[in-house]
Amino acid sequence: MNREQFVCKVVEIAKGMGCSVKPNRDGLDQINFGHKNLHVGHLEAMFPRVLEEGVNIGKVIYQVAPGRSCTHRPMKEIIKRMKASGV
Repeated sequence: MNREQFVCKVVEIAKGMGCSVKPNRDGLDQINFGHKNLHVGHLEAMFPRVLEEGVNIGKVIYQVAPGRSCTHRPMKEIIKRMKASGV
């Protein structure tokens, strides 16, 4: 899996979980997790570390997008679903 495939898969799973995905003011698609968002730039910066076995996903998110703690739980679920699908 490359960076682009990773981002597409995360967005696909997020949409399947009911999250909205819309362009932000800079034109980057972003996933709305309720109160906070992660845009494709954040997702790209997380790849491939976020897929490593035993990684602290919250820590990875904090490193690329500080102040978005409400995105940790849904991103953990997204990564769990990605891994379950064979990624």
